[in-house]
Amino acid sequence: MESGRNYETPVEGDHSYATPIVLRQTGGAIAVVGGEHVSLHDPARQEFVDCGDFNPEQRRNWPTVASPVVLGDLAIVPYGRADRGQPRLHGIKIGDHPGGSERRIWKRDDTGTFVPTPVAHKGLVYVVRDRGEVDCIEPATGRTVWSDAFPKSSANFYASPVIADGKLYARARTAWCSSLVWMGNSRCSPKMQWAKKSWPRRCLLPTDC
Repeated sequence: MESGRNYETPVEGDHSYATPIVLRQTGGAIAVVGGEHVSLHDPARQEFVDCGDFNPEQRRNWPTVASPVVLGDLAIVPYGRADRGQPRLHGIKIGDHPGGSERRIWKRDDTGTFVPTPVAHKGLVYVVRDRGEVDCIEPATGRTVWSDAFPKSSANFYASPVIADGKLYARARTAWCSSLVWMGNSRCSPKMQWAKKSWPRRCLLPTDC
């Protein structure tokens, strides 16, 4: 399918390590993040739309690493260099909607992630930032529901978090060191407390909300 794209970007702005996403809600269209754009490709209908303006300051060395996460007709797209104190997080419409910047319904420059891909659970998005901060985000508005952080470490978080049995698992680069947070009520700040064990594992437990 011809799209006619040939974007000019700063150094490394054309690099993308994000995973393409097949959108069931749009009949199999494919969402791709790269070249400072989010592109929606629909092979069946031979349609192509995109949303740009992810790096209006034209900053160098802003490759795309973290993948977007999709809830309903919204894609939550991490961008920027959160590992360097330059985070960006965008809410993008992926359903029936005009192309271009009108697809962006919110944008934040105070939270985001460079490497770990966010994870969705029960209608909320959980962002584990590169230095271990945790933000629970309401996807429709971009509002922070609650924030906390894993203990400071010399190692960054590179692995993407996963959720299983009501717990958010995130792994720092430190060998044999994993972390988890119990989410009894995902919309209530967990007021996290750390429980130390004799083995090299760290567990994040809540008090009553």
